[in-house]
Amino acid sequence: MGAKKIEEAALATVKKFKSDAAVKRTGCIGFCGREPLLDIVLPGGPRISYGNMTPKKPATCFPRIFQKGP
Repeated sequence: MGAKKIEEAALATVKKFKSDAAVKRTGCIGFCGREPLLDIVLPGGPRISYGNMTPKKPATCFPRIFQKGP
């Protein structure tokens, strides 16, 4: 489903913002219909899950998190 490309895009976006956020792989968490999924965990913050990801989406949704917090 393209998860590897999405992971690479997420890691590149985290690096671009010089964040120490962790991009994590997930197994099925009950939202199989929303795959590919991507979770991001900010230090001291909650796990944020994104569904129906594409390689372009991290660059558009992550900046809000890194600039303002969750």
